Amino acid sequence: MRGLTGGGGGGEVSAWLSNKVMGTYWEEKVKQKHVHKLSSIKPSIDNKPPATYPHLQNKRKKMQLQEERLKAIQRENGILLSKLSRIAARKGPEGSGMERAHRALHPGEACSLGSLNGLSRKRELQRIARDNHAILSRIQERQSQKSCYDRQMMDNEWQQTLMYRRLASQHQESPTKDSKKSVVLPPIDVGTN
Repeated sequence: MRGLTGGGGGGEVSAWLSNKVMGTYWEEKVKQKHVHKLSSIKPSIDNKPPATYPHLQNKRKKMQLQEERLKAIQRENGILLSKLSRIAARKGPEGSGMERAHRALHPGEACSLGSLNGLSRKRELQRIARDNHAILSRIQERQSQKSCYDRQMMDNEWQQTLMYRRLASQHQESPTKDSKKSVVLPPIDVGTN
């Protein structure tokens, strides 16, 4: 006798059953069981999102740094507020009870002391003027002296070199042992500075 699950199709199950109504009932039951198995099947690949851990989501260090930054901003704001309140509490430049030297300047009003870095700027300008004067004196000293480069002398030396080349190219015979022919070259004329 075959098993109750039958083969591939529903007709095989009803073939060994004696009642047609029982066969259709059995086929429906097998179909429902198959649909249930299909719906409850689990995938072989894990495609669920990773687990979330609260200590990684909260980011305590970032929160601590933000709190410290906000405290620093609040402290600076408090300092600025106290300075602004002191400035606002003044009644005016003359009526505040402060001396004239310690009051705030009005727009367009110049400081009585002059520039705060005027002395250092003046010293810097004097140093630059001294350096420029020293450079100018060195340039003038050099212009008064004769240069060690004499163009006429260098041109004469070059002409003499060209003459030596021409003479050397005319006498290109290889010297033999028995003929010791010597070429007499004119002396080099070295000019004086």
